[in-house]
Amino acid sequence: LPDDAAPWVELEVSKKLKTNRIILSHAGGSEPRFTDFEIVINGRDRDVIRGTMDPDRRVKTTVVLPKPVPVGTLRLSFPGGPFEKPPTLAEIELQRVR
Repeated sequence: LPDDAAPWVELEVSKKLKTNRIILSHAGGSEPRFTDFEIVINGRDRDVIRGTMDPDRRVKTTVVLPKPVPVGTLRLSFPGGPFEKPPTLAEIELQRVR
């Protein structure tokens, strides 16, 4: 919603995925882009991950976790609103790189 101060999206998987990298991609075109984000994995608010997207919409932002984490839910929020138009994402990738 345009007047939402912190829009969010939550992913839930049926089987937990061991993840040590989260990759975020801006949407293309003229959609609004966000800069700051917060990630909460498995509802553990005390372990919130804060970051900033690369301002270049062609560049993916990588969040490296210190060790692999089994992810059942991932909530991605965008503080800093309200936004005139909600920011958009093209992709959220969960990876395990050995």
